[in-house]
Amino acid sequence: MTHRKSNTGRLMAPIGLRMTFDTRRTTIQNMDLASSTLSTTLPLWQRMRALVAARPMSVEDIAIELDAQAKSVARAAQRMAIFRRGGDGRIWLSSQLSAASAPAEDEDRF
Repeated sequence: MTHRKSNTGRLMAPIGLRMTFDTRRTTIQNMDLASSTLSTTLPLWQRMRALVAARPMSVEDIAIELDAQAKSVARAAQRMAIFRRGGDGRIWLSSQLSAASAPAEDEDRF
């Protein structure tokens, strides 16, 4: 479900709902949009976040996996504080960095 219009407030983030229909009841459950076929409706940075949560990846690998332009991936990673680039050039989630894998002091942000 995607909130597309609001006259007076901010738009809400998209949410995923899975509906199961039985003969006697209908069940509604939350669903992770980023891991579904509906992920193309999410902004690029949210799809990137879901992808690099599993493992750090290069800009080129992320672009191929998400069917996006490498330039757009690099720009999203630079703009969003949730991403960091390691010494090897791969993109990590900021929350994943440990002392052993953290970028050098001069590489902390892009």
